[in-house]
Amino acid sequence: MVIGAGVIGIEMAGALKQQGMEVTLVEYADSISTALADMEFSQKIIELLEEKGIRVLFKSAVSKIEDLENVQKNIFIENAGKKETLVAEVVVVAVGVKPNLDVLEGSGIAVTERGIVVDSKMRTNISNVYACGDCCQPLSAITGEAISSALASSAIQQSKIVGFQIAGFPIKFNGSTGAFAFQALGKEYAGVGLTETEARKKFKWVITGKAVTTDVYKDLTIAKELEVKLIFAGPKMRLVGYEAFGNGVIASAEVASFAIGLKLNILKMLRFNYIAHPSMTPWPFMNPIIMATEDAMGKIMEKVKGFFN
Repeated sequence: MVIGAGVIGIEMAGALKQQGMEVTLVEYADSISTALADMEFSQKIIELLEEKGIRVLFKSAVSKIEDLENVQKNIFIENAGKKETLVAEVVVVAVGVKPNLDVLEGSGIAVTERGIVVDSKMRTNISNVYACGDCCQPLSAITGEAISSALASSAIQQSKIVGFQIAGFPIKFNGSTGAFAFQALGKEYAGVGLTETEARKKFKWVITGKAVTTDVYKDLTIAKELEVKLIFAGPKMRLVGYEAFGNGVIASAEVASFAIGLKLNILKMLRFNYIAHPSMTPWPFMNPIIMATEDAMGKIMEKVKGFFN
C-alpha cells in the first residue's frame, strides 16, 4: 500500500511493483495534482500504472491503519461514503513533508504554515539568521512569491547561498523553479515551474508548445518516445513551465529550469544552441526544446495574423 500519488508515491509504487509485489496506490484527491502534471500527462502516468497492474484509488482517504499480530496491517479506506478494508504487509506513507515550526516559538522568526519566510539571500527577518531547505519558503523564480520547495537539489543550492553570505559574498538565490523528475515502470516524467493549469490561474496570456520526439536518433532501434510541453506566459511570453513524459527527460528539463530561472522569453529560447549525437540526443532537427518553442511561436504568429486580418 502506497498512500499519496505525488512524486515519491508514484515512484515507490512502480519500484515495489517491479519487485513483484501487489501494489495499491491510494490518493485523497480526484487525480494527480495539477501542480505536478496537466491532464494529458497525468492520464499517461495513471494509464501506465494501471497497465502494469497497480490498483489506483483516487478520492480515497485512509482513516486508520491497524497493526495485526503478524507483519500485516489493516488499512481502512473511505471512498464516496463506501468503506473498504485492505490488508498490507508494507505501507509507504508519501504525503509530503511539513516543517516542525514549534522549535521557533518565541524566537520572533517570521513563519507561515508552510515554513520559514526568507528573502533572496535566504535571510530570515532576524539579523544573521538564515534558513534553507525543506523548513523554509524560498521565493519563486516565476512569480516572486514565497513557495514550498521540498527538493534536495534546491536545498543544496540554498545552503551554498547561505555559505556565500557568511563568507561575505552577497550572491542571491535566483528563485526556485520547483524542478523535479521521477522514474516509474520504464518511463520518466519531469516537471519544472508551472503547469498550464496553474499558469492560467496567474497569467492572462498563456501559450503552450509541444514536441513529440525520441531520446536518441529516431532511426536507432534503441530510440524511445519523448513528449515535451513548454508553457509561455505574460506580455513578454516568458517561459514559465515545462512538462515531459517518456524517456530522456532530464536534459531538456534542466535546460528549461535554467531558462525559467533566467526569465527567458520565447524569442530568446529560439536562439538555443544544442548538441546532436546519434546515441545521446534526438535528431538535430528534433530537439524537444526548440520543437516546442517553435510550436508555441507558430501559435503566436497565427494569433497576430488573425488580429491584423
